[in-house]
Amino acid sequence: MEIEVSSEKPVPSFPVPDFDRPTVIFGAEHSAYLTKAQMGDEFYSGQHPMCRVASKLFFSGGKLEDYGIRLKGEIDSAKAHAAIQGLLGSFAPKHEIKIGTVGVALANWCVPVASSEKAA
Repeated sequence: MEIEVSSEKPVPSFPVPDFDRPTVIFGAEHSAYLTKAQMGDEFYSGQHPMCRVASKLFFSGGKLEDYGIRLKGEIDSAKAHAAIQGLLGSFAPKHEIKIGTVGVALANWCVPVASSEKAA
């Protein structure tokens, strides 16, 4: 299920966090998440396209490519996937904060899959 992932609005910066194994397994602490003010209304409300990907990952799982995106070449894949798992797996924040933060992360770390990559 591919999701349209482009948006014209600026995206807050969110570097890939370096989570330890327990954080990946049991979820990130509240301090790992952006606040509503830091992420902005489009992310907090879940309206940004990457929030829709984050929500699908939360509820259905799957690979980033299943939703039409992939990590940028310069992003450490293992570290980014661990961060996504730790952020989505936490009970600490409100759901809007969780999905919005992961949406911001995906917007920073990912690019759309090219048509030629989809066919391969």
